[in-house]
Amino acid sequence: MSRQEYEEEAEAIRRAADEVCKSRESALQFLINAGIVTASGELTEAYH
Repeated sequence: MSRQEYEEEAEAIRRAADEVCKSRESALQFLINAGIVTASGELTEAYH
């Protein structure tokens, strides 16, 4: 991976993180989609 490709990928990750963290709802939805928490906000079994 070239330095330019690395920088572009890092910037894409930063933009995605900014988008997810815009609101509590978007952060919660990300965690639900990732299987980390349930819709009620509790940790899933894998993270107990």
